[in-house]
Amino acid sequence: MKLMKSVGFVLTSIILLFPQLSFANEGRTQLSGPGEAEVIAGTGYTHTLFDSADNKCQHCHNDLYDTWKTSMHAKSWKDPIFQSKYQDFLRLQASKIGAVGPTGVYKEGTIQKTGQVCIKCHAPTAYYSGDYKITLTEVGDQNENANAFDEAKSLQSNLAPAYNADLEATVTSMAKTGKVYTVSYHVGNKHNREGINCSYCHSVETVRMMNDVDGDLGQYTLKNPMKMGPIGPLVRSAGDTLHYSPDASTADMNAFFALIGPEKYQSISHTPKEAAEFDIAKKADGRYTMKGLKTGCETTDEDGNCTSGYYTGGPYYGPHGVTGLDNSRDDDLADRASLVKGEFMAAVEAADGDKSESKHQFAAYGKALCLSCHQRSSLMLNPESNGISGVQPTDDQFLELCSTWTAMSDGVGNNFEDSNTSPKCQKCHMEPLANKTVLHKWDDTNSLFTAEDGVTKHFDPTSGVGPVAEGYLNNHAFMGANKADFGLTKIKTGFESGMDVEAGNNKLKVKTYLQNKTAHMFPGAHPMRRVLTRVIVTDANGNKLSLKKAKGKSKFYDVTNQVAVLPGNTILTGHETVEVDYDEAREINIQGYTADLSSNNETVYSQFMDGTLVDWVSPDATVTGSSAVETAPGVWAVKGVTTVKKITDIEGTADHFTRIYGRETGKRMGDGTHVVRPGFDSNIATDNRLKPNENEQYTVSYDTEDAVYPLTVKYKVYYMKKGASGKFPTAADGFLNTSLPASTLKKLAIYEAYSSEVVVETKD
Repeated sequence: MKLMKSVGFVLTSIILLFPQLSFANEGRTQLSGPGEAEVIAGTGYTHTLFDSADNKCQHCHNDLYDTWKTSMHAKSWKDPIFQSKYQDFLRLQASKIGAVGPTGVYKEGTIQKTGQVCIKCHAPTAYYSGDYKITLTEVGDQNENANAFDEAKSLQSNLAPAYNADLEATVTSMAKTGKVYTVSYHVGNKHNREGINCSYCHSVETVRMMNDVDGDLGQYTLKNPMKMGPIGPLVRSAGDTLHYSPDASTADMNAFFALIGPEKYQSISHTPKEAAEFDIAKKADGRYTMKGLKTGCETTDEDGNCTSGYYTGGPYYGPHGVTGLDNSRDDDLADRASLVKGEFMAAVEAADGDKSESKHQFAAYGKALCLSCHQRSSLMLNPESNGISGVQPTDDQFLELCSTWTAMSDGVGNNFEDSNTSPKCQKCHMEPLANKTVLHKWDDTNSLFTAEDGVTKHFDPTSGVGPVAEGYLNNHAFMGANKADFGLTKIKTGFESGMDVEAGNNKLKVKTYLQNKTAHMFPGAHPMRRVLTRVIVTDANGNKLSLKKAKGKSKFYDVTNQVAVLPGNTILTGHETVEVDYDEAREINIQGYTADLSSNNETVYSQFMDGTLVDWVSPDATVTGSSAVETAPGVWAVKGVTTVKKITDIEGTADHFTRIYGRETGKRMGDGTHVVRPGFDSNIATDNRLKPNENEQYTVSYDTEDAVYPLTVKYKVYYMKKGASGKFPTAADGFLNTSLPASTLKKLAIYEAYSSEVVVETKD
C-alpha cells in the first residue's frame, strides 16, 4: 500500500488582491472646521440625529474612514444584494394586504410598520431618526382589468442591482384581493444613507440582555406583543419579562433575538442609564439603547434661519474613552457631558484613567455589541419540526437566522466576555494595525489633533498608553467573506483542508478533511453562504472513476487562527493569531441542525444541489414567468416557476465525491411545498455547517482493477459567497467551469479556496 501526500496549492487567478484603498488627500470635502459638518439634530423624513462619516469623520480619522468606506457596514443600505432582497420583501408584504390571520387583518397601513423591519439594521440612523418614507399606492385591480398586474410592472423604478440610494425606488405587487399596488421608499437625509456609519456604532450606549450582573440585570420587559408576522399568532404578550441565559437557544433568549435595532424612548434626550430606568417610557422594543441627544432649533432670525439650537455630534463612546464632549459651534446649546452615562464619565475623569472601561461594550463587552445585530431569530417555526401554530415553539422548533451567538454559547459562563473558547469578534474582524495615524488635526494630515488641549487622555501621545501613544488602530474594514477585494484571503484563514491518497491491491483510498478554524460556524452565519468540496479521480484516458463507497467522521480540536490583514498593513505585535480552544462540555443547539458525524466512520454520500423546477405562488422577483392567477373566486396570487436548491444526497455511486455545507433557508406554501434556496428566507430547512473546532474527515474508496494508469486525484474546496443561487456550473473535468463569461462568474461568486492534486503512476 502506497501512501502519497498531496501538495496543496491555492489558485490566485480567481480573485485579484489589491492593496488597502486610501482616500488620503483626495475626495475629502474642504470645510473650515468640524462644526461646519454638523447639522441641527432632528427627527422625521429628511432629518438626522447623526454626523456624517463622509462630511465629518474622515477629516480627522483618515485611516479609520478609509477602511470603513470599503466595508460592508458602509454599504449595508446600498448593497445590491440587500436591496434585491429588500425589494422582494416589500413585494411580499404588499401581496398580504387583505389576508386574515389569527391576530388580525393585514391592512394597507400595516406595511408602514413592516416595511421598516430591515432598515433597523441596514440603515439604523434612518430608523432611529425617523427618516424613512414608504408610500403605498393602488394602481389597478385585477378583478376589473385582466392585465392590471402586468401593466403595473412598467411603474417599477430604481431596481436592484442598479439601485441608487439618492433616488426613490418603486416596486409593484398584487394583493390577495386582486388590487395592484406600487410601494415606493426613500431615505431622505444623505447622512442616513451611509449605512452603519461611525457615529451610529459609537453612539450605542447599553446593549440589552447580555448578562445578568449589570446593565439591565438580565431582564427585558416587552413594550409590545410579539407575533409570528404582523397578523400571525401571538408568541409573547406586552408586559412579559424575558430573562437572560448564557444558553442562546432558550425560548426567552430566542424571543429576545427576534427584536431588531435600537430601542426608542418617549424622549431621546433622556435615554435610560440605570437598571431601574430600562423599559420605562419605552416606545419600541430593541436590542440596545442609544446615547441621549437633544434636538431642534431654539432661536431663529427674521428669515427663519436657525441662530441657535442642538446640533449633531458627540458624545461618542469608544474602547479608550468618551470623546466629543465639547461643542464645535458657538450656536450649539448642547451640554454633551450631561448626556453621558455616569459610570463612563467617571472613568474618563478618574485621576488615573480607566483604559479598559470594564462596563463599556466597546471594551469588555465588544462581542455583545456585535451580536446585537449579528444574532437574529424570526419568530417563525422550523418547518421540519412538529410545532403547533400559535403555540410558543420549543427550543428545537424556533427558527434562528443569524446564529453567531449560538455557535459561541456553551450554556455556561456568559456570552459577552472574551475567552479562549469564545474569543471576541474584534480579534479577527477588527484586528489592531500598527504604524497607523489614529487622529489628525482637522483637514490637516500632517498635524496630530492630539497636540490640542482638552482631548481624552488616551488620545494624548504623551500619556504613554492608548492608541495614539502605542501607534495602532483597530481595522474598521470589518474583514470577512464579503470584502470584495480581500474576502478570499480572509476565507482561507477560516479553514484548513488537505488530502492523502493510498493506493495498492487494485484499490484507491482518498482521504480528505475540512477543519473549521473560526470561532463561529463555517461557512458563516449568513444563510446565503455555501462551501462545496469535491474529489474527482480520472484515469489516463480522462475517464472519471465512480466511487465504491464513502465513510465520514467528525472530530474536534483546539485550533489557531492566523489573522489576515490587507496587503500593506502590519498587525500589532502579539495579535497575529487567535486561539480557539475546544470546550468538551459545551452544547450548541441550533434549530434545524443536522447531527454531527460520529467519531467513528459512518456511511456518507456524495451530494448535489437539487434543481427541480416547481410551480410556486410568490411575488418574489426570483420567480420566473410570473403572472396573476385567481386561486379562488376573488382571491388572487402571483404564480411562476422557481427551482428547489436543497442539498441532496446521491444515494449510490457517483463519479465525484461532493460535500456541501450551509444553513439552508426557504419558503413554504400552504400545500406544504418548501422551496429551499440560499438567502434570507423565512424558514430554516437544515443546517450542516461545521461547528467551531470541528474537523470532518472522509475516506472515499475506489476499485481500480480495470482502471488505466496513471490516475489523477484532484480535490478542491470552493467558497460560494452567495450560494451561487443553488448553481454549480461544471466544466468537462467536473470542476467549476471558469470559461463562463466574466459577468456570469461575478454573479455566481464562486471562489476556489483550496486545491490539491496527486498522480498515482502504477497499481502497485
